[in-house]
Amino acid sequence: KMYVTVMLVALADGSKLPSYMIVNSKIMPREQLPRRFNVTCHPKGWTANEPMKDWLAVVWNRRPGVLLQK
Repeated sequence: KMYVTVMLVALADGSKLPSYMIVNSKIMPREQLPRRFNVTCHPKGWTANEPMKDWLAVVWNRRPGVLLQK
């Protein structure tokens, strides 16, 4: 069985950030996953420390206008 946690984020201005998927596995699954998702693995499929740090680097810090803010 594959359990998945999906993070969907919309900003106050109505823009949407890319989706982020956490799969309950120690290794990436062999199945072809949709390309529109940023995918990472966690043994229990949780949003723990490491997946959250990865989300900040991959999704949050790449949002439009982030370089203009201090």
